[in-house]
Amino acid sequence: MKRSWRERLKLATIIALIAVASLGVGIVIGQNQNNLVLVKPLSVPVAVTDPSIRPISLTYSYDPESDRITTVNVRVENVATESRSIVVHVLFYDNGGNIIARGSATDTIGGGASKPVRVALTWSSGKTVNDLASARITIEQSQS
Repeated sequence: MKRSWRERLKLATIIALIAVASLGVGIVIGQNQNNLVLVKPLSVPVAVTDPSIRPISLTYSYDPESDRITTVNVRVENVATESRSIVVHVLFYDNGGNIIARGSATDTIGGGASKPVRVALTWSSGKTVNDLASARITIEQSQS
């Protein structure tokens, strides 16, 4: 059942900050009379290639008009003393394992610092959050 843009906007207001666990995070969109029903659980593995870089948290922006997540913000901490240039890749998949949304962002994080890295997503035509079945986030050292 397709929701009106007002219903989707209401849903978007309850999308919360999702803490990154050691191996994954969850994306939840939903509501009931208490505004707390889990409608779409999603485990998102986070792969990190540099042991000095740690994912801390994940937030995202949802557009109720398109019924899509438009950006993913991954807060990353650099525990090393020197700066690190990193690339954050985000991939969303449908049930068939096809990529339905993707994005990448490059940033530099100073030694001992943390900051959010904003990744804008580009979606496949006709795909929405309803098609989202799994996701993957990779944080690697930039090759620049």
